[in-house]
Amino acid sequence: LQQAIRFGVMAIALAVIVRGLISEVQYRQSRQHSAGATLGTGVNKLKAALDSTRSMVHVSEQSSGSQLLMQSGKTLLDAIEEAELPIMSGCRMGMCGSDPVVITEGVENLDPPDENELNTLRRLGLAGKARLACCCRPKAAISIDLSANPSKLDAEPAEAVAAKTEQLERRQIIIIGNGIAGISTAERLRELDRDCRIILITREPYHFYNRMGLEKVLLGRSALQDLYLMKPDWYQRNDIDFWLNTLVSRIDRKSKSITLGTGEQVSYDQLVLATGANAFVPDQDDYRLPGVFALRSADDAIRLRAWIQQNEARRAIVLGGGVLGVEAAEALMQMGLRVSIVHGGEFLMNRQLDREAALLLQDFLANKGIRSFTGTGIKRIAVSGELKKVMLEDKKILVTDLVLLCIGIRADTALARAAGLETHRGVLVNERMQTSDPAIYAVGDAAELPGAMSGLWAVGSDQGKVAADNLLGREAHYRAQALPPVQLKVSGIDLKSFGQLQHDDAQHLTRGSLSEQNWAHVLWREGRIIGGVFINRPQAANALIAAAKKTEARFSGQDISDMLDKDES
Repeated sequence: LQQAIRFGVMAIALAVIVRGLISEVQYRQSRQHSAGATLGTGVNKLKAALDSTRSMVHVSEQSSGSQLLMQSGKTLLDAIEEAELPIMSGCRMGMCGSDPVVITEGVENLDPPDENELNTLRRLGLAGKARLACCCRPKAAISIDLSANPSKLDAEPAEAVAAKTEQLERRQIIIIGNGIAGISTAERLRELDRDCRIILITREPYHFYNRMGLEKVLLGRSALQDLYLMKPDWYQRNDIDFWLNTLVSRIDRKSKSITLGTGEQVSYDQLVLATGANAFVPDQDDYRLPGVFALRSADDAIRLRAWIQQNEARRAIVLGGGVLGVEAAEALMQMGLRVSIVHGGEFLMNRQLDREAALLLQDFLANKGIRSFTGTGIKRIAVSGELKKVMLEDKKILVTDLVLLCIGIRADTALARAAGLETHRGVLVNERMQTSDPAIYAVGDAAELPGAMSGLWAVGSDQGKVAADNLLGREAHYRAQALPPVQLKVSGIDLKSFGQLQHDDAQHLTRGSLSEQNWAHVLWREGRIIGGVFINRPQAANALIAAAKKTEARFSGQDISDMLDKDES
């Protein structure tokens, strides 16, 4: 009887299981049709999520205890900024040196520094001690310490100073100007010659600072403190006499001497003019009214910030829609002002962008509240009570509290002209950076060389090195390059461009969607990449810019297409 009962129970259980299986099959069959349409999408999403997880890199920040997860291929600077940790950004291209970071673990998980980054680290005395966050793209986990001072790490013992000839017998090289061109000249001179005497003179009261970050002076409360790119002891360590707040009023080529504003005369064996450029201000009374400013120096930015606060300004017009104008407009907007850009070009940043990218940028700025008026200029500025009425060339009238001029620069040639050197728009130089006087050189924004661009950091740096080589008898020639890479420093958009964007014989490739603010456009000719513009496509930008620097390499359309697709994943 017990055995019969056992068999009965087993039979009932088996029946229940079979019925359940049949129900499951029927249920699956009933859902198969509807599920089939979405199954592939679900699998693809799952695969994408898994791929995204695999490509994430872990970054540990020791001073705050923060743990960051960043996308492989992004820069360390992007990850730090997204985590809202403290860091100072600058050019974002490894040339200004504003964002050195100490890597405490995992340095082998970073690619070695490229030429720009390495040169900048050497200039700062940080080679082997730190990396620039804007250049680092971790491939695996790393640890960093944002509170560490890299200049104090692994300090080298002071070298015994070699016996030198008497001061009067040393070759004396005077450099007038403390921008990137003057600093690069001094740095290269000292690298090649430990004995010559270098005197670096600037009329500004500041050490070398990042002119590309002046919008941060408008926004910040620390004035220039975050923009300095060299420690004050750099000059002492490199045996460079540095004279701040010192005006050079005259060059006497016959006696090979300069006269200072104090009346003191100083002799030179060789002289370098790195006097830079001044902001262009039209020669009209309208542009001398109170509340009309230019932005070129740290003092300009400090005065503008003070005036906005003292006068409770609420509206601003920026004249000029180039890189500086757009960046300044956003800085003013972040200060709480309603901002309009007036630009004479057909579209914003017309030297660096194509029409499509410029329209995308204009829409992006409009969404931030910044209006743009292109293809026109200011015809007249009239005072109306406490406000200013600005009439545009197309008859529109705008009301504002202040006008900020960002309409270009003019080389500072006053000293050179007074000394009888050949000048035109700048001080005329040959490919050795030598002026019409063999003992005098000119570099950076002050110099004029056919085909060379002015107003660019990389150009000033390269010209300073060429001048230094020739000052010391080493034959070197400056070769003008296509427009170097430019990155717009505006929050919420990653915009880079380089080279020529208008060329009749070039082939073109584009990627992305303007409506989605994702765009890339590359031009190439005979296998050489000659220009490109990239909006929110950072990996493609980095790959194409690096490829364009390989002047001996040749690339097929498929090669370029593959590089453009780097952001697609």
